[in-house]
Amino acid sequence: MIRRLLLIALLALPGTSLAPSAGRAAPGPSPAVEEATADKGQLHPLAISPSMVGAGDESESTDSDAEASAAPAATKPLPVTPSVGATSGRPEVEGPSESSAGEASAVPAAVKASPVTPSEVEKAADSSAVEASAEAAPVTPSEAEGPVGPNDSDAPAAPAELKQLDDSIARYRTPFEVLSERMIGEASRAVRFDWRKKTVGVGAVGSQLLELNNFWSARVGGFARVPFSSLMSEVAVTWVFARGSESTERLALTPYRQVGRPARLELDVNLGFPIAEGVATAWPSFFPATELVFSLDAGFRYIYYPGALSGAGFREVAGAIFSPRLNDREFENLEEDRLPAMEVDGGRYNVLAGGSLDLYFQSGFFLSPRVMVALPIMSQFTESGLGWWWELSLSLGWML
Repeated sequence: MIRRLLLIALLALPGTSLAPSAGRAAPGPSPAVEEATADKGQLHPLAISPSMVGAGDESESTDSDAEASAAPAATKPLPVTPSVGATSGRPEVEGPSESSAGEASAVPAAVKASPVTPSEVEKAADSSAVEASAEAAPVTPSEAEGPVGPNDSDAPAAPAELKQLDDSIARYRTPFEVLSERMIGEASRAVRFDWRKKTVGVGAVGSQLLELNNFWSARVGGFARVPFSSLMSEVAVTWVFARGSESTERLALTPYRQVGRPARLELDVNLGFPIAEGVATAWPSFFPATELVFSLDAGFRYIYYPGALSGAGFREVAGAIFSPRLNDREFENLEEDRLPAMEVDGGRYNVLAGGSLDLYFQSGFFLSPRVMVALPIMSQFTESGLGWWWELSLSLGWML
């Protein structure tokens, strides 16, 4: 009964046609619409035939479940194809056909379906294509596990082996200082000269003595230096030239004398302790970069006068070599070799201290200006009268 009342209300709406126009068939759904609705498992409203809509007294005999399921579907207007009764002039809906009960159960789902437009069909096709491509695309493990943030507690913990320091290649590691000295690429080259890794250095030395007298003395000789740990040891042998001046010639006309030393041979043993070093840019610019080493030096000097021990025996010579002061025989023999107005100094040993600046080039060539001062700490043993005196020297050599 409820279904009949709803159908009467729908047919009473303006513009509702009870029968199709003469000579023209009722419009049906297009093939594209039928295909789209078939994929979704729904029936298009235009495909509903009057035989699918039940009417009359037989519809009242359906159970309450069918009436309850059909009630929500009746709330939406549906296009149907009714037939007009011949006698009563009142529209009637054809009764149910002899189809199976399955078609009748599909009526609520078909009634609920809304009209499908061609644009919706295209959207449905696009969405199905996107879903198919998404299913076909491979999923990486990182995408499957999801993003892992820096504070994600679910992040996998690092293996215990990786947390331990791997020192298996420690002996193959190279310090940064060594890497900075090597050639890296083609645009850089080593500039630091490591003199500590050299075996020996040889060269020539020249110096001038600034003694507290009117005599002029100069030294010329050779030397050899050997790096020893962080120290630089050096041994030099030089010959000292001595000559007088106009003042000494005038002084010779008087009974006065000045303490001095005639020509002699000197043996030096020096030890340098570097206190500052680094790479510096030379001037002019065409000179390569140099390694500068400033050292504090300490030296011991032994003086030998040739011919001073003429006529002495072996024991006298051996004793004189280790004596800090010249003996009487040496003074007598040096009287003929001394310069006018000179009084021979009796000291045999000298202790010196000072500083030097070594400039090393990449090729191994170096030059070393040095300033030394004699310390009169052995004057009471040597009876030397020269006191404090200075020496300025310049060494040129090659490190091998």
